[in-house]
Parts: sequence; C-alpha cells; structure tokens
Amino acid sequence: MQFRELNNEQRRFLIDTQQTYDALRTTQRNFQLSYKGSMRWKKVKGKDYLYRLIDRRHSSLGPRSPETEKLKDQYTTARRRLRDRKNSLKKRLEERAPILRGLGLGRLDSIPARILRLLDEQNLLGKSLTVVGTNALFAYEMLVGVHFETDLLTTEDADLLWDMRRGLGVAGSDFNNKGLIGLLRKVDPSFEIQGKMSCRAFNKDGYYVDLIVPENNQFLMSKDDRMVPSVEDLYGAPIKGLDWLINSPKIEAVLIDTKGFPVFMSCVDPRVFALHKLWMSKREDRDPFKKNRDRDQALSVAALVNTYLPSKFTDKDLNALPKEVLNLRNELNIKGTGYLETSEKDGW
Repeated sequence: MQFRELNNEQRRFLIDTQQTYDALRTTQRNFQLSYKGSMRWKKVKGKDYLYRLIDRRHSSLGPRSPETEKLKDQYTTARRRLRDRKNSLKKRLEERAPILRGLGLGRLDSIPARILRLLDEQNLLGKSLTVVGTNALFAYEMLVGVHFETDLLTTEDADLLWDMRRGLGVAGSDFNNKGLIGLLRKVDPSFEIQGKMSCRAFNKDGYYVDLIVPENNQFLMSKDDRMVPSVEDLYGAPIKGLDWLINSPKIEAVLIDTKGFPVFMSCVDPRVFALHKLWMSKREDRDPFKKNRDRDQALSVAALVNTYLPSKFTDKDLNALPKEVLNLRNELNIKGTGYLETSEKDGW
C-alpha cells in the first residue's frame, strides 16, 4: 500500500500543464457555447440576410444593415481570437507531452483518456456521468502529488456512474444524435454493445465500458433507461450502493495519460471511495479475488486522505452514507505512516 511522492520537477511540470489545460478547456467551452458553427450572408429574393448556422440549423439575424455587418465583424473577430488561443494552448501541450512522459507522469491508458476527453467535450463528465472504480485512483494521486503502486491501478475497464436525475439537455449534439455508444465508437470504431439491453460495450482488445446506475432507480430496464432512447445505446445496470455515491461529495482533477497529454476527470470523494470499497470487500457475494483488491485500494486511499488531505472521515459531508458504511470509519481512520516513499530517494 505504498505510494511515492512526486519530486519538485515533476510537480512543477504537472502544475504548469494543469493550468494550461484548464485554460484550454475554458477556451473550448466558450467556443462551443458562443461560436460553434458559422455566420454568413445568404441572398433571399435578391436581398442579403445574415444567417447563423449551427448543426445544420439556419437562423436569420436580419437583412444586411450597418448593425448586422457590425455583428458579423464582431463574431468573426472574436471567433478567430478564440480559435487562435485554442491552437496556441494545444501546441504548448503537444510540445510538453514528451517531457511529461520522460518524467514518468503519464499514468492513465490512452483509451480511457480519450473516452473521458470526449465525454468532457460533450458536457457530460461531472454533470450526468461520474467515474467510479479503479480509474478514480489516478485522480486521487493528482490531488496530493503522489503515485500509487502500479498493481493497485491495473484495470481493463471503465465504470461510468449515471445520475439519471440530471437532464442531458446540455450535452453536445454528437451525444444527442448517437448516444454513448456513438461516442465510444469515435474513440475506437470496434466498440460494440454486449448483447440486448446491455450495460457494457467492449472493443476488439477486450477493453470494456460499463454504464451503472443505483439499484433503486424507478426507471430500470425501461425504454427510458438508455442515455439516448432514440438510438441503439447502453442501458444502466442497477448496482446496490450506488445511490450513496451519487449523493456524496465529488472531486475533480486533471491527470496525465500515457502519451503525455492531460485529461479531466470527475469522480467521487476519496473518503467515499475508501469506505465504499471497504464495504464491498466485506460482502459475502463479492468475488474473493476482488474482495482482496477492494480492501487494498480502500486502505491505500485512506492512507492518502489521512496523510495529506484536510478532510476527515468524520466530516458531516459524509452523512449521505448509510450507518453500515459509516461504521467502517474506524478501520480507515489511521495515519499513513509507513506507507510513504519519496521519489527523490529513488532518483526520480
């Protein structure tokens, strides 16, 4: 259950990259909200009209006049400025990627990283979808600047927790037209849904993505239980205990994938993760191999929390968890003494 602290050089490059990526995400979001599509003149019955085009929808802004000409000039200038800023920030990240790889900061595999970026671009991550399971450990590392042992992080799947209470109206057009499976196929065309009314999609290499929902969801296994009912898509699989995760605090982090590029992740609070994993490790119906791994991950994340974070397992913001889970706090409320190794000692 050891973890390594990042050295000063790693921290410096990581912080700079996170700040650059935050600026890129903000720029991309502003571009999508205000400058997606185009604005152009269109002749109608011999007269020029200014039209805004977004996703094949045409909206007239009025006939040519000093006001509409000014509007078009302002739009074109602002759009070009945002596009240039976006390209400049991307170039900076591309130039830094080899350095981040060389420093050993690339952690998350390329496939889940690309999936998360696309979900973020579609305004789903941190809104309707939250990352749960092993991949969340990569985000917890970044909260404090450490690396967990590799064996804790090995996984060939991604679990996405769907909060069905939150509408999907803010999602991008790609998602609304193609659903979650459509986004996965943009990352890898080999992704297929595993059977009828399935929660799982898998690709040619066996990497799979599960869509999961709380067990007490009133819409389970109905036509409304797909993220986009109008298309072939994944159904949410009901799992006990997920309502605790949906109602608990969340955290956000920017981490680095194995190619050296940053990626945004939203996941449950590390205290909730540790308590939930420890609870799972004690379930009689849990696979014995998974139970041992659950406990190891719970203890490691608890050591990280108790060593570095000001939040505690006794804080009131954990009260959404049931008593049977909160009663496990004493097993996790220990300092991380003995778990730490500094990267400086190993010559990182």
